[in-house]
Amino acid sequence: MDKKFIIVLSIVVLGFVGFLAFSKNDDNQTASGDNRPELASQHIYGNKNSAVKLVSYGDFQCPACGVYESVTKVVREKYADQMSYQSRNYPLVEIHMNAMYASRVAEAASKQGKYWEMHELLYDKQGEWSEQSSPVDTIEGYATSTGLNLEQLRTDLASQEVLDTIQADISEGKRAGVTGTPTFILNGQKLENILPSVEAFSKAIDEAIAKENVQ
Repeated sequence: MDKKFIIVLSIVVLGFVGFLAFSKNDDNQTASGDNRPELASQHIYGNKNSAVKLVSYGDFQCPACGVYESVTKVVREKYADQMSYQSRNYPLVEIHMNAMYASRVAEAASKQGKYWEMHELLYDKQGEWSEQSSPVDTIEGYATSTGLNLEQLRTDLASQEVLDTIQADISEGKRAGVTGTPTFILNGQKLENILPSVEAFSKAIDEAIAKENVQ
């Protein structure tokens, strides 16, 4: 057998074993963390009392999430009086090395009342920080621009409470059938293959509003 082939095959096998080990560790981390539903994040934009609820599971480093965010930002503002829009964490740590850090920062920012400001900055500037080997300085620059206390931010993002919140979001997402990002759930039903357009989301939301008005 060709020696070069054996070397390449060995690298592939080792990589696969490493992936399985990483996946197992990630599953164990989720399972061992406190993932009670009541610990999940509660970042809601719009009418919290509305019967129409759109939940978004996203990964701040996910390019597709960035594309959809430009749409859902318009949508959540358009329907602010008629719907609640909830953002939850679903960092794909297997493929996005900075996703968990970004989620931690957003959750830490929420403790200073700046969740949505940080949420929007992370998506708006995704092209700047997402592929950096260490985006800490860049993202802390965003935090400073929003008036966040950096020392408090660093303390909060390293806390077990913030990690538990993210893990609880992931657990809730799995229970809801989330397998990738972005995933949108409208009144308990996944919006399958919805296009990243205001028109597509508006159609689905208008139908949900009409249905609730009939009941």
